Amino acid sequence: GELASNGKPVESVWDYPRPPRLERVDWRIRVVVAGVTVVEAPLATPHGGDYDVILSEGAVPGRPEAWLAALKPGGRLAVVERQGPGGRAVLYVRGREGVSRRELFDAAPPMLAALRPVPAFEF
Repeated sequence: GELASNGKPVESVWDYPRPPRLERVDWRIRVVVAGVTVVEAPLATPHGGDYDVILSEGAVPGRPEAWLAALKPGGRLAVVERQGPGGRAVLYVRGREGVSRRELFDAAPPMLAALRPVPAFEF
């Protein structure tokens, strides 16, 4: 396909269905190793704990406490926090006595539907 001047693929809004369809889904994560399911849990609450790394390619609305609690000391979480059209890539590191946070760069991946907050009030 066509490439932009920055070398990334060009996408057209006309390639997507009209009107766009929005659905609320109960996303689950499933990890399969050698054909055996080793983890299957809701995306919002990781199964188990003591993870070295959690990496999310989708955006979350804020600090994902359940994911941070699943990290072992020294574990890292790389995620994009997004409240509007743009967000910030953030690196969290769990220490023995808490969690540090460092903003890395601007980013705007799609919001993870399972973690999107439900509006409390709309006009």
